Amino acid sequence: MTGAYLQEINCMQIESLREESVISLVVYAKEEEVAHGGQIDYVHRLSTFDRFNFPEQPILFFYNTDAECKKQHSIESDDPAFVMYV
Repeated sequence: MTGAYLQEINCMQIESLREESVISLVVYAKEEEVAHGGQIDYVHRLSTFDRFNFPEQPILFFYNTDAECKKQHSIESDDPAFVMYV
């Protein structure tokens, strides 16, 4: 079970998630926090676990490291943020 199910996404692509009919989870965090060994690297395991255990309703997993994009989505905290687009 290997694969990269957590993909980087830019701010413009996040806007298009609102129009799609797929459930998506976007992690707004610094690159070092999302990297393997980082503070929230468990999101890599979560994305793989979800892909193989719940294939009937897949969730797409993304991360964004742009602090300005985070602010554009009304997230003011410096801590990592998880936002699900349904």
